[in-house]
Amino acid sequence: MIAATWAHGDPSVVIRGVLRDPAYRTAPATSHTEHASLVQIVLEWIYKHVLQPLFGPLAHAASASQGVGTVLGYVLIAVAFAFLAFVAYRLAIAFAAPPASRGFRSSASARALAAER
Repeated sequence: MIAATWAHGDPSVVIRGVLRDPAYRTAPATSHTEHASLVQIVLEWIYKHVLQPLFGPLAHAASASQGVGTVLGYVLIAVAFAFLAFVAYRLAIAFAAPPASRGFRSSASARALAAER
């Protein structure tokens, strides 16, 4: 068998020297990697492709001037409170009305219940 000589010396010694070098050391690879859930992926897509293009220019315009941003913030808060008041009013009306005024006057069961009272 013919033995070839290597100009750098014994290959196993060279390899051990290279592996001892800190530049070749990295953090150990972990087998467990965190994957994004389907909900996170969907919410990220909605944020990037729907909300950012829709509200990005508005946020940029509001941040350009302190006064505009403050006024816009107050307007949005007022609209949100008005909407909540409207929803509370509609719920109060729906639950405060007697059953006869909810459209059951013409049914035979409603007439029978009213006659029993």
